[in-house]
Amino acid sequence: MPEINGDFIKKLDPDVESETELRQKIKKQIDQSYSRRSDELFERQLSDALIEKVEIDCPPSMLEFYMNKILEDVKKKNDNVEVDEAKIRETYKPMTERNLKWYLVRKAIIQSHNLEVTKSSLKKEINQIIDHSSNKKEAEKFYKKPSNRTRIEDDLMEKKVLAVIQEFTKVKEVTVETKDIRAQQELQAKTHE
Repeated sequence: MPEINGDFIKKLDPDVESETELRQKIKKQIDQSYSRRSDELFERQLSDALIEKVEIDCPPSMLEFYMNKILEDVKKKNDNVEVDEAKIRETYKPMTERNLKWYLVRKAIIQSHNLEVTKSSLKKEINQIIDHSSNKKEAEKFYKKPSNRTRIEDDLMEKKVLAVIQEFTKVKEVTVETKDIRAQQELQAKTHE
C-alpha cells in the first residue's frame, strides 16, 4: 500500500491540497454515484409499477420484430456462430415484453400530455455534457452526429415522462443500505441478460 502523503495525493488529484480535502472529494463522488443509482432504481421501479397497473397486450408483430433484433445482436456478438434461437427467445422474452410495454405506455403518456423536447433544452443538455467532458473536442464531434443527439433527446423525454408519472405517485423516502442497492442491481442485471 502506498503511503498517503502529498506526492500520492497530487498523483490522484492535482487540484487537491490535503488528505482531508481528498477524502471529502471522494466521499462527495461516492454520494453522487449512489444518488444516481438510487434515482435509476426508483425510476425503474416506477415504470415497472405502472406497467403492472396498465392492462396492455404487446402486439405479436412488434414482439416478433424486437425478438428478431435481439437474435441479430446475439449472433453479431458471437461472430455469427450457431446459437440456440429457442433458448435466446425464451431468455429474452420477459425483458422484451417489459420493454415493449414500457414503450407503449411511454408513447401514450407523451401523446396524452403533448410532451416534447425542445431544441434549446437538447442543446443545453449537450452543452452541459460537453462542459463536463475531459475531452471537449471529442465530445463535440460525438454529439454532432444526429444518432448520438437522439440518445440524449430520448433521455430527456424519459425524464419528462417519469416526471408526469411522479405527479400521480406517493413517494416515501427511505434510507437503503449499500448492500441492498447492490443486491437490487444484481437482480436487475440478471433480468436484463
